[in-house]
Amino acid sequence: MNEETIEALAEFLNCGVSVSSADIPEPLIGTECVEKRVEPPIRCPGSGCNADVHRYFDVDSEDVAYDVICKNGCEHEVTLEEATSYRFQPAPTLAMIAFHLGLTPGEGEWVDEQLPRYAEGTTDDGINLCLIVDPHKYGDTIRDILFDAVDRHRPTALITPHESAEEVIEIAESYPLGSLVTPLPVELLSERDAVEELIAASRDALEMEELVFDQRGLNDEGLARKLSQRPRLIEAQLTYIRVLREDPTNQYHLGEQMETVCKAAFMTLDCRLLPEFGGTESRGTRIPDLAFQLPYHSDEEKPRELPETLAIVDAKSGSDADFENEDIIGKHREYIRYAKEQEVYNSYDLTHVFVVFDIDRYNEIDWFDGIKSVYRKNTGMVVLYADALLLLVRAAQSPAVRNQVNLGEGAFEDFIRPFFQKRLFTDEDAYPHVATMTRFDHVNEPTERQEEYKRDYLRRRGLLVVTAEMVRRRLGDIVDQEGIEPVLSQYDNR
Repeated sequence: MNEETIEALAEFLNCGVSVSSADIPEPLIGTECVEKRVEPPIRCPGSGCNADVHRYFDVDSEDVAYDVICKNGCEHEVTLEEATSYRFQPAPTLAMIAFHLGLTPGEGEWVDEQLPRYAEGTTDDGINLCLIVDPHKYGDTIRDILFDAVDRHRPTALITPHESAEEVIEIAESYPLGSLVTPLPVELLSERDAVEELIAASRDALEMEELVFDQRGLNDEGLARKLSQRPRLIEAQLTYIRVLREDPTNQYHLGEQMETVCKAAFMTLDCRLLPEFGGTESRGTRIPDLAFQLPYHSDEEKPRELPETLAIVDAKSGSDADFENEDIIGKHREYIRYAKEQEVYNSYDLTHVFVVFDIDRYNEIDWFDGIKSVYRKNTGMVVLYADALLLLVRAAQSPAVRNQVNLGEGAFEDFIRPFFQKRLFTDEDAYPHVATMTRFDHVNEPTERQEEYKRDYLRRRGLLVVTAEMVRRRLGDIVDQEGIEPVLSQYDNR
């Protein structure tokens, strides 16, 4: 395709999928982009009459193609030029575009064949080509293409006949696309090198992701893959699971779903874990739902070096975590014992984590008292509310929030660690507004039993319960503190 043909194609498509011989851009005549058709009119060509054509006769003449009679009885001659139109051909055009961009064309087809809005074609290179061919319902067509790209997670070149891709980009900003979709005005195809680079970047990003999926055994189309491809789905799933758990008619395997979502959540928090490790498939063994290493770095400016920490996690999908129903002589003791037996973890702190939606009554204290005998000196229990985990994930995924955390804390991992180690969390010098918080601090007039719980909880140095309000409070403190911001501000201090 040369520049003249590309400009002519854009002009043609802005008129629709079929034009008369008077309107066809000359550079397209004789190309595979259009098919020449000579057909009698459907309606009376006479001025002021819009009746359907009743009969027509072929005319053997150089200038006249048909004699037509409409249902109102009008008779007219239709010239060859009037009977000639040019119809867009999707498959050959997409093949020409593919070849032009150095791709190997596959199949091309109409979408919505009776009322075509865009042509779609796959390539052997894994790139989807979508060419908008109908200027009507332009926004709806763009949304359909974007939704399909997200749903199938396939790199897509969205080619528009409009001069600018601005409207496509404005709509695309509302979709979790990443580099999946490359919006291209038809006329930009003449800048072949630039377009090839854009499409190659999209393909390379997907191939990098697929390489990791293959390495970690995530080859199916399940939830783990979707969460990796659409990280914001992690937050949504933490909400969906709670909703489904409250629905008595649900048939979902929520336990397995919760494990998968928690793995993705902790990966988002820079925790190091093996996604194929643990969970439902390992039931009956000494392997927990998941295990991860807290993000770790040694900072010479810190007053104390933090130990490496291994977290052993139980993701509880029930709407209320009833710790009294846990067999404390059973699986959880085995989890801790097994970790203690591994020589590699001798220098590690151990954190026994439960991710819960809510806690039944006050029994996490009794449960902690019942299992702490198998804990070694450097082991603690963390009960992490799912909505607190959701806020931590949001902080990690939001560039603005994460940057604010980095400005205040110096590193995002320094923000994360206290929520998994009580001795850091309860440092009143470092965290004055959260150090003594409990899960009943929001109650204005606590009952005698709730006051007793607060006293009992604060006396247990190895038990930490983390709520969403604690995360919010800590984020509020970080927003108010200066951290490294004064240093950076000196750059513009003139």
